[in-house]
Amino acid sequence: MARKQPKQPAKQPPGKWEAKAKADRTVAWAAVFERLIDKCGLAGAFLVFVCIFVVVFASADQKRDIIDLFILGRGIRALYPALVSSAAFILLLFGQQFYYDRRIRRLQIELTRLGQWKSDHQDRQFDEPLHHSGKSDSGE
Repeated sequence: MARKQPKQPAKQPPGKWEAKAKADRTVAWAAVFERLIDKCGLAGAFLVFVCIFVVVFASADQKRDIIDLFILGRGIRALYPALVSSAAFILLLFGQQFYYDRRIRRLQIELTRLGQWKSDHQDRQFDEPLHHSGKSDSGE
């Protein structure tokens, strides 16, 4: 007769506290990456991310091959490693330009809003409207 195996307890789905902890860790890492983008730019942050990924996940032989090929330039028999690296870097630079343009536009809108709030607040404090200077030469 076949032996009965002891019953294993069913695996429970992660509880709400475990899911919240995982979400908090993800948000924390996203904040670190965002701060890195602010300090180093998108291309620099990507380079740091790739370096950390290689250090953590690559074997010693893979690390040696990556250093030989992409840093020292040894063993380049085809043009594609240089083209792929250059294309990725150019795309990252365009992405960085897009990111900073959006950020500058958001800051300009906030400055305009604060200036209008200040003017409205000052106008309310006096019975008569204040004299506002004309537009500056910069067009703002």
